Order: sequence, then structure tokens, then C-alpha cells
Amino acid sequence: MDAPNSNNTFAITYDPKGADGVLDFNLISLFPPTYKGRKNGLRIDLAEALEGLHPSLLRFPGGNMLEGNTNKTYWDWKDTLGPLRNRPGFEGVWSYQQTHGLGILEYLQWAEDMNLEIIVGVYAGLALDGGVTPKDQLQPLIDDALDEIEFIRGPVTSKWGKKRAELGHPKPFKLSYVEIGNEDWLAGYPGGWNSYKEYRFPMFLEAINKAHPDLTVISSGASIDPVGNKNAGFDIPAPGIGDYHPYREPDVLVEEFNLFDNNKYGHIIGEVASTHPNGGTKWEGKLMPYPWWISGVGEAVALVSYERNADRIPGTFYAPILKNENRWQWAITMVQFAADAAMTTRSTSWYVWELFAGHPMTHTLPVKGDLDPLFYVAGKNEDKGTLIWKGAAYNTTKHADVPVSVAFEGVKAGTQAELTLLTNKEKDPFAFNDPHKGNNVVKSTKSVIKADKKGAFKFTMPELSVAVLETTKKRKAFMG
Repeated sequence: MDAPNSNNTFAITYDPKGADGVLDFNLISLFPPTYKGRKNGLRIDLAEALEGLHPSLLRFPGGNMLEGNTNKTYWDWKDTLGPLRNRPGFEGVWSYQQTHGLGILEYLQWAEDMNLEIIVGVYAGLALDGGVTPKDQLQPLIDDALDEIEFIRGPVTSKWGKKRAELGHPKPFKLSYVEIGNEDWLAGYPGGWNSYKEYRFPMFLEAINKAHPDLTVISSGASIDPVGNKNAGFDIPAPGIGDYHPYREPDVLVEEFNLFDNNKYGHIIGEVASTHPNGGTKWEGKLMPYPWWISGVGEAVALVSYERNADRIPGTFYAPILKNENRWQWAITMVQFAADAAMTTRSTSWYVWELFAGHPMTHTLPVKGDLDPLFYVAGKNEDKGTLIWKGAAYNTTKHADVPVSVAFEGVKAGTQAELTLLTNKEKDPFAFNDPHKGNNVVKSTKSVIKADKKGAFKFTMPELSVAVLETTKKRKAFMG
């Protein structure tokens, strides 16, 4: 039977006279039906909110949790296997005990159910307390990473492929990316970062490349040192690529628009979000309670900058994704939720990312035109036979509207395109979607426009707005 609301107390009662000795409870759990009916699966409302983003990649198990507080309390994937009652859990990094309820198999099934490519992070010998595994003690961690890769993609004739089959999934999962550690430039800086560059990453890279030459191995740091020491970046050894984590003010995301234009290294953007109001607010300062409108527009500018460098940036990830309104440590997330599914809220950022991800490009196209205050990228989707333009208007002169004219080579007069424009209903750059109010400040307007006699699509974008234009008439195969 369904409870009338989420404010309930669960109790177990028993007759002490009938109990012989001590009663031990190992696992007590209540959970609603799951996404795709998976045993120990995802909450349906949360999974559907994530699926609605049109995702294509899943990076797990995430950031600090992978490292752990000490070198003895990191996320050990082998502890997450098997029945829930046998999973020990471990000391969490966000001031609470961390369960292993969501284990490696559940992550893999999540990716399978949403058709996501996997980027799996492996523990690399650096803990949040700055503890570093010495070079002569690193090999067991490398072996453990190779075991994990074998569990994911190995045949049933292998040791860990057999274990995966015993747990109900004989078919290997698809794996293309492995990330070594998490933010190894941060904990214990500079010692952790130096050890990573000197021996930890090279040793993992060599071993994984030898055993799995088809995998892309990712450094948990970038060629640009995020700490701010411009000369302390990582000359990432080939064929590895880097990972960049910008948690920034909206203005700073915009300032970094050209950051990767001439960078010779490949990178993923493994974590990104507008987390701070403009003006230099620090982490300990007064931050916003939820993603707010101008933060989403700043993220749109960043997404444009990453997509126009898609030849070197194979994927971008918002982080963190979820915030439990009943217990949280990080305010800015894509989706907020509580026990009551009615409180599940898609943030302002959700609508921006959904719009861009919902119009994927298979190829980017060269563009001509001025940038700032209009930031944009153009491309094509060969699968659909369409042309696509994505843009964001940020900090226009005197908050004026921006006239836009988009012309693609070969487009004839009268060609139709669908324009989707995101604006702020409240005209307040600090407006946000509040799960306690159930409001949505994002206005989405769709219209069909035609190319003029010169083949140009013309429209206007207000200050702090986001737009996508995609041709609707199916075209013949693209040339060149």
C-alpha cells in the first residue's frame, strides 16, 4: 500500500519473549519500483530526469569518493559485488557513512539501460588526506585496475569475466575509456600531483595500454594546472588525454571560452558547473542555493566552447548531478530530490544541457563571424541530414537584444529550420527553480523559420538567452 506522503516512520516490532538471545539486523531496506525493473536499480523519477537529458556518457564512480579519506578507505570495486547484505560500505568523504548499495554492476547496468558509453575511474594511490602510495607499492593497485577492466569487458573464460557472469551478466560491457584517479592535482598539492606525473600515471598508462591497446586512458589532471600555477601543467604522455574540472563563476566560464582552441592535448571535461556568483565569492562565502539562470547561460557558453573543439574534447560532464534535499553538502546540482517524488526538480541548468544534448552534431563546421556577446558553434548531423547552430547571448551591451543571421553553405531560400529559444520568465538573472515551490523560471519557445532569399535564417536573441537552430527539411548526403 502507498503511504499518503513521505513523512513516515518505519518500525520493526517483535515479541521479546519469543526471541532467543540477541536479534541482529543486517539489511533493512524499503524501495519503490525501479527503472527498467532492475533488481537494486535506480529510482524511476530520478532515472527519467537523467534520461531526459539525452546523455551519451557516464563517468563513475565519481570524484572524491573514488579516492577516499585515506589510502585504506578508497572506493574498492570488489567490495561492491554480490548481495547487498554482504557489501561492507566504507567511511564516506562527505561526513556520512558510504554504502555500497550502488556498486559497479549497478553502474554498468545503468549505462546499458540508457545506452551510455562508460568512463570508469580507477583508484590511483592518492587519498584526500594527501597520502601517496610509493612507487614500489603501486603494482597491486595497477593489478586491481586491470581486474576491474576484465570484470567489465572480459570474456566469461577469464577470472573476472566469469565473476560477472555469475552475477547475472555473461555478456561483456562495452568500455572505451579508463580514467586514472581523480583530481590528482588537488589533494596534498604539490606532492600528490608530482608523484602522479612522475610515476603513478605513467605506470598505469603503460600497463593498461599493453593489456588493452584499444582503450583511451585519461589523466585525472589537465595539461593546464587548475591550481593556477601556469607552468605546472601536465605534459600528458601519449596516447593519454587529460581531464579538466572547472567549477567557476559564470563570467569566468565565459572568459575561458578560447581555453582549448590551441591546446594540443585531448581532454574530457570530467566535471563542470557554474558554482559561484560573479564577483569573486569564495567557497566559504554566500553561495546560491540552486543553479540560477545566469549560471546556466554561462554553462551554455562553456558547452559551445567545448563542442567547437570536439576533435579534442570527446565528452563533457555536469557534476554533481543529484542533491538530496534532506541531507546534502553541495548546493549546485543538476537535479534535486527528496523522498517524495513530487519534489524531484529539474534545475535551470537541466534545461540548458537538455537543449544542447538533444541536438547532437556528428561534425562541427568552420564558422565566420564575431564572437562576444554572442557565442556559438555550428555543425551537421549526418544521421538526420540536418544542419545545426547553437548559441548563447551573454553580457550584451546595455542588455540589448542580439540580431542573429545564420547562413549555411548550400542552404537555399525557403529552407525550414526549428528554432528553440530559452529565456528567463522572471527576467531575473538570479532566478532559480526551487523544489520547495515547484516553480520553473525557464521559458522555452519553439518556432519554425525559413531561410531568406540569401539562404540566411534571421532571428533575435535577448540578453542572457540560449538557442538552438536545426534545419527540418531532410537533405541529401553531405559532401566533404
